[in-house]
Amino acid sequence: YLQVRRTHPVTVLDTFDAPVMTPNCEFRNKTTVATQSLLCLNDTFILENARALAGRLRKEVPGDARGQIQRAWHILFCQEATNSDITKSLLYLAEQTEAIRLKQQEIGFPKDGPPPDAQLDALASLCQIFYSSNRFLYVH
Repeated sequence: YLQVRRTHPVTVLDTFDAPVMTPNCEFRNKTTVATQSLLCLNDTFILENARALAGRLRKEVPGDARGQIQRAWHILFCQEATNSDITKSLLYLAEQTEAIRLKQQEIGFPKDGPPPDAQLDALASLCQIFYSSNRFLYVH
């Protein structure tokens, strides 16, 4: 449930066919369009929440990627991750961490700022994938 205020619309829901609440919602359209996928890839709301979840996972299960993945599944899907899901996620984390490290070396960063954290960025990327998954977006 979500409180709706006309002065503060939740625009991220518009992409996913948010109901029009004037005065009551009697029918809700159901569509699947490209903008929904693009929102999951590019919207700052999704990216910020994926990064916040990655930080939470790191804090709750420090230094244990397998445990972090399992915890993410508990938080987002309310179920245990299968061995296959964990294996695929661990492989993704390893590949993404290396790709981010290489990109960071290529770009270079100012020496006065905090050092980039490729592992955290990769975990945030995995969280973004989880947020974009059908398992998360649709109730079965």
